[in-house]
Amino acid sequence: MKKLSIIVTAVLLVAALLVSCATGSGKKVTVSWYDGSKDLREDSVAEGSKIKSWTPEKDGATFMAWYAEASKTQLYDFDQPVTEDIDLFAGYKGAFVPDENTWCLIGSGAGTLKGSNWNESAAVEENFKLTKIDPNANIFVISDVVLYEGDQFQVRVMGTWTGQHGVGYLDGYTELAEADGDIVGEVREDGERWFYANGGFGESPKGWNVNVAKSGVYDIFIETNPGSNDYDRMWLDRKGDAQTIEITHDMYVVGTVFDWAATEEGQMQTDAIREDFSLTINVTEEDYADWTDGNAVYGTTCAAVKVLNDINGTWYGVSDQSADATSWVLSAAGQDNLLLKAGQYNVAYNAVADIATVTLSEKGYFLAGVVDGADHWDCTAVNHQLEQLDDKTMVVYYTFTEADTASWIRDAGKKGAVKVTYGFSGNSADEWFGTKDTQDNLMVDSYGLYEIKLHLDGGYITAEKLEGYFLVGTIGDGDTWRAESKYYIGKEPRPITCTWTAQDPASWLGSDIAAIKIIYVDAEGNVTWYGAADGNNVMIPKVGTYTITLKDGVVTAK
Repeated sequence: MKKLSIIVTAVLLVAALLVSCATGSGKKVTVSWYDGSKDLREDSVAEGSKIKSWTPEKDGATFMAWYAEASKTQLYDFDQPVTEDIDLFAGYKGAFVPDENTWCLIGSGAGTLKGSNWNESAAVEENFKLTKIDPNANIFVISDVVLYEGDQFQVRVMGTWTGQHGVGYLDGYTELAEADGDIVGEVREDGERWFYANGGFGESPKGWNVNVAKSGVYDIFIETNPGSNDYDRMWLDRKGDAQTIEITHDMYVVGTVFDWAATEEGQMQTDAIREDFSLTINVTEEDYADWTDGNAVYGTTCAAVKVLNDINGTWYGVSDQSADATSWVLSAAGQDNLLLKAGQYNVAYNAVADIATVTLSEKGYFLAGVVDGADHWDCTAVNHQLEQLDDKTMVVYYTFTEADTASWIRDAGKKGAVKVTYGFSGNSADEWFGTKDTQDNLMVDSYGLYEIKLHLDGGYITAEKLEGYFLVGTIGDGDTWRAESKYYIGKEPRPITCTWTAQDPASWLGSDIAAIKIIYVDAEGNVTWYGAADGNNVMIPKVGTYTITLKDGVVTAK
């Protein structure tokens, strides 16, 4: 019986293997395991199989987990089958080190944060310091913070943005599988959204602002791990409801453009603080009124507008006006209508100053075509306006994805199709620009990040795919936290030199000269960020020439 049992078992095992081989694809995929950019090992596994975690050793550090991306925000799910080549990144936590930093709350809002308003001066930050609550643990707190829906904040070390702590550090933060409007991640309590993220600088939500969805009075905590800040955490204890804010301003643009009524189209946009209001209006000849003919400003018919606070009935107008002006101030003391010719105007109101301003918009250049997965064949892709590169060139950076491949583009064997338009933001185009000579749509063969240029002297557009390593940061004339061809390092990381002769114009640098990182853009346009050993920006402390190096996932500047 024993021999028979062994034979039966062997036959069943062979049968099971035959079934497994018959149902599997036989295809192999690669799993690459990394510590930063250091290759720990590489495994070839069957497509559709599940992999097992393992513990890599590292001197002076404790292994914590495997992550699905280099920023160590999303844990890898080992319960999911592997269906394609993947990269996994090891997370480590160092030994306990006392944190001697002074941590501060910074942000803007209608409650406590109104006193901060992102002001980085020491005098203001002194009022928003966190207190260490245990000398034997790096836990800090600021108590009784009144937060309202729409407020934004971060926690940072006093006087510097190095080590800024945003929404990705919050306990319970979850990235949404599908964006909810512009919301890409959230923290929920009892099924209700309390805090959320809508993006920011860099790919990691750890550097993005915390947006408040649930008003209340909170204690804000942070626990830090110097040298291992991937494992820092923030949490908020809600202690009660926030006092209801009395609404004193609800601002509208009124006049011949909106029939002198407070309409939905004329309502000015604002935030939770309700101090700054704005609206862009488009005036056409259809808005002209016959009774304006012979006016003292233009002499011919035109449109007429004022600004109205619908809460208290205050009207804002002009005291005088000239025909050659491009910006006007409206006040409660001004009794006259503002007369406008056809064009686009930006209307703004500030409740503290109690004045409104109206400014004539300038036309701009916009990416047009199938953009962000939708048809934008005019100047409606307002988030993709071209910037001045030099006297003869405008530029925009755009990542083509599968969503941009309309059926007619796919039938042509291409992945994307665009042009450039000129006109007022959100309006129809006055001019179109396509490829050289033919002015056809610019078609791309593959997905990914492209640098699209408009050559003003020839009136045509070109596109260059960007792939590889790039220097980013406060380089050039301000914040440049994206891949640009002029800051290309190469297909592989290599040491480069960069010279700073003065402090960059970015206002948040404090005493530092500049802040940098290195990014890697892959063939699909996905971006991996590399910073200092703690993942933060590499700060340039003084003027001079620096050699910038990326090694083992860490950027240094010496």
